Amino acid sequence: MSKPVIDEQEWQLMGLILQDSFNNHVKVNLSIFDPFHTRSLTGFVTVINTFRKEIKLNIDRDEWEWLFISVRTVL
Repeated sequence: MSKPVIDEQEWQLMGLILQDSFNNHVKVNLSIFDPFHTRSLTGFVTVINTFRKEIKLNIDRDEWEWLFISVRTVL
C-alpha cells in the first residue's frame, strides 16, 4: 500500500474523527505509513498535543503509542 496524498478536506475529516475518539472514547482504526512499511493500529485517542502535532493512542489496557500526525490545521 502506497502512502496516499491527502487533501485539506480529508485532513479536516481525520481531525474530527481523532477529536471524536478523544472526546467520546470512540475506537479508531489508523493506518500508519513510514518509509519501510504500513502499520494498522486500533485504539482510543487519549491525548492530543497540538503543539507537537502528535496523539497518544491507547491500544490495549497497558499498551499505548505516541504517533506523529503531519497535520497543519486539523488538531
